[in-house]
Amino acid sequence: MATISLNAAYIFLLFANSLRDMFWLRIALIGSQICFTLYGVAVDSQSMILWNIVFIGINATQIIQLWLQRRPIPLPDDLAEIHAISFADMSRREFLAFWEAGEARTTTDELILPQGAHVQELLYLVRGKAHVLSNESLITTLTRGRFIGEMSFLSKAPAVASVRAHGTAQYVAWPHATIESFQKTDAQKLIRLQSAIGRDLVHKLTTQSGLAA
Repeated sequence: MATISLNAAYIFLLFANSLRDMFWLRIALIGSQICFTLYGVAVDSQSMILWNIVFIGINATQIIQLWLQRRPIPLPDDLAEIHAISFADMSRREFLAFWEAGEARTTTDELILPQGAHVQELLYLVRGKAHVLSNESLITTLTRGRFIGEMSFLSKAPAVASVRAHGTAQYVAWPHATIESFQKTDAQKLIRLQSAIGRDLVHKLTTQSGLAA
């Protein structure tokens, strides 16, 4: 029994070293630690038994935390649609945390972004429409699910056009400091956000090119 338990423990360790996913890696480690515990029982090593019971407890706790983090969470229908339109690269949990960090605003026929202003917030249109204007001439109309002033936000250059609500419009704003904090706290979330902004820019350029043609 001792030899079988010891070899099984090392097989589990070998398997764990080949895994990249932390959830399955910790499961493999528990398998190894159970085998080491059985080996400790076979050779009557109290220290080996106690230490591996401690390791099993630590890894079991981490597995539960990872499972809770990965467990799918429901989104309200309107947020589920926004998630699918613009933020599909983010998990639902990531998206919800990002969304709640923003500030919801509503305006009617008012200026959302003045031309020439330095954009201090990332803006996203949730409901309604907004006109993009250059020297009061209409360039395009933004609809639900589009970022506002994202090029100026990313480049930190003055806005090349103004954006005005057409009727009642609702949008969400994230301060520059909130977005920059992702660089320190969650770089992957920042990459996914930049990807979402990039797709939005491509959509706008493609739409405008189609209109021009």
